[in-house]
Parts: sequence; structure tokens; C-alpha cells
Amino acid sequence: MKKKIKVLHIVSSYDNSEGGPPISINNIAFSLRNTKELENNLITSTTKKIKINNFKNVYIGKLLFKKFYIPSLTLILKIKSEIQKNQIIHIHNFWNITIFIGLFLSIFYKKKIILSPHGSFDFYNMKKSNIKKKFYLFFFGKYQISKIHYFHFLTEQEKKNSFYLKKKDYLVLSNYSKKIKNIPKLYLNKKYINFCYLGRLDKIKNLAYQIQLINKLIKKNINARLTIIGPDYGEKEKLIKLINNLNLKNYITFKKPIYTKKKYSWLKYSDFVLLTSHYECNSVLALETLACGGCLITNNSTNLKYLKNYNVTQYIDNNVTKSSNKIKKLFKNKRLMIKQRKDSLKFTKKYNEINFRNKIKKFYLNII
Repeated sequence: MKKKIKVLHIVSSYDNSEGGPPISINNIAFSLRNTKELENNLITSTTKKIKINNFKNVYIGKLLFKKFYIPSLTLILKIKSEIQKNQIIHIHNFWNITIFIGLFLSIFYKKKIILSPHGSFDFYNMKKSNIKKKFYLFFFGKYQISKIHYFHFLTEQEKKNSFYLKKKDYLVLSNYSKKIKNIPKLYLNKKYINFCYLGRLDKIKNLAYQIQLINKLIKKNINARLTIIGPDYGEKEKLIKLINNLNLKNYITFKKPIYTKKKYSWLKYSDFVLLTSHYECNSVLALETLACGGCLITNNSTNLKYLKNYNVTQYIDNNVTKSSNKIKKLFKNKRLMIKQRKDSLKFTKKYNEINFRNKIKKFYLNII
């Protein structure tokens, strides 16, 4: 019997708060869980006890320091031994110590290496800690990147925006979402236009813009409510100060992160789901909103222009006044809102698990 090709996924953290990378990795493992040719393994760290399914083997190590994701000696030794056992090493993200060690050992043992940057090479991300990243690239990064055999980008825009990519083989393949069933009913007050945001409270998410948008709507005597759901990444105090300054305490509510099916209730039953980030690679919030049949609103900076071609999102201007006028008209157009919800479910059906599995499977098999 022919042996399975072993694929080792290395990601510095699998915490829910990490957003896209753990979901992207799980998409791959779930879609390939019953294939005869491939075996997916995982090595990572978490700060909480979580159950990780769909992999043949899972090793969860510890970080000495969360900043820079510095791994413990035990985790380093486990990365070394697992790299030796697997034929393909699939690295996720780039700018941290765990990934540096994973790449170093993969190159040393002459393994086939795939890198999913998850937006790490985008111009926006390069602005953060720019000097440190240039220093890292000069001494280590460019050499490591030159030794990577294949890239996996989540969108064409991510590939286009990548600052350092010479002639390399690559796959462009987005995450997928299955239609989500049995979503709990959520009763929201229909006197208001109910907006929601679900994700981390991070500077990159541009939540101040959403608050300013609600402020404009209120000033136009439009009853609007915004619910912000997610973990705080250092922005909540600033956002609360802005809300207080604008006297919006009665119009904007914060909720703790929701990791159960109840989060889909907010995406489905809110009138609009707002996504106004300075940058998104392949937004999980966007895909889950579409899978729920939700009504998504995005702006140009979210890097999700391709969704506009499928009529599954409404684009608003970076100008708050123009955006508030558009939303006012949009809310009155019930027919358009219903159509967008139906198109969102069609989009999810078209870009489903089966199509994803065939492409990622072919990609892996062609490497060996």
C-alpha cells in the first residue's frame, strides 16, 4: 500500500483571537480529512485548552513570551523532530520567532516548503515595525524566502500586494465557508437599523470609522444601533472615549467574544454587518457573513474588491457623510437587501468545500 504524503502545518498560535490563520489551516485539514493520499499534521501553541480536530497528529507547545512568539525549548525540539518526519512543511505567517525556527529547520533538512503569508508581505503590514522588518529581511528573511518552494495566497490582491516575490510557484485559493444551518433566532428591535461588527478590537479594524458613521446617521434622525463583538486588542478604551465624546452611549454596545453558533445569529439577523478595516487579507467575518446570508457592507480599504463582482457586498465611501447617505437609501431598498442575502448564499454554494478540496489536494500532490 502506497504511503501517505505527510504535510506538517506550523503556525505560532492557534488561539481564536488570532483570527484568519487557524481557520484557514483548519479549512485545509477538514477538507482533506478523508483523503487516502495525504496526512495533515499540526504543531502550534495556545494559551487556552482547546480541542483541535481533523489532523492526524497535533502537538500543542508553549511560548516563553507571546510577544514575537518565542517558543520554549521543548517546542523547538518538537518542531525539529516533526519536520524530520514530514515531507511537506506548510508554514503560516512570517514575522515571528516560531516561524523563523520552523523555516530554518525546514531548509536545513531540505524539505519542500510552502508559505502562506496571510497578508504578512502586504504594504500595510510592512509599515508596522518597518525598521525591525527591514533589519530581519537583510540578515535572515530574504535568504529564507529564496528557499521557499511554493506560496499559497488567499486572494489575487494579496499576491499582487506582496512586496517580495520573485519567480515562485504559487496557488491562489481563498478560504471557503459552508452554508451554516440551524442558526439560533436573534430578536433585534426593528425600530432601529441594527449594525454589527464581529472581530477583534484592533487598530487595523478601523472601528472609529464605524462609530463616526453611526454618529452621522443619528444626526440625520435615523434610528441606528451598533453592536461591537470581540476581544480587546488595546482599542476599547479609545473607542469608549470617542463614544462618550459623541454622546453615543445609548446607540453603541460592546459584547464579549462569541465562539458558539450564536455569533452567526448576529451576522444573519442584523440589518448590516460592517467591515471597514484598513486592511484585510481574506476576511473570515466576510465569508461567515455570506455563509449566513447576511448583508455585508465594506469599504475600499478592506482589500475585498473581488466580492463586489458577485453582488454580495455593498461598498461605502471612506467619507462618512457620503456613506451615511448611501446606507439611508440602501435600507429603504428592501428588494436589494433581500437579493444580496440570496446572492451571498449562492456565492457560498459555488465556492464550497468540494472545489476547495480538489484544488488544495492537487497542489500538494504536485509538489512531491
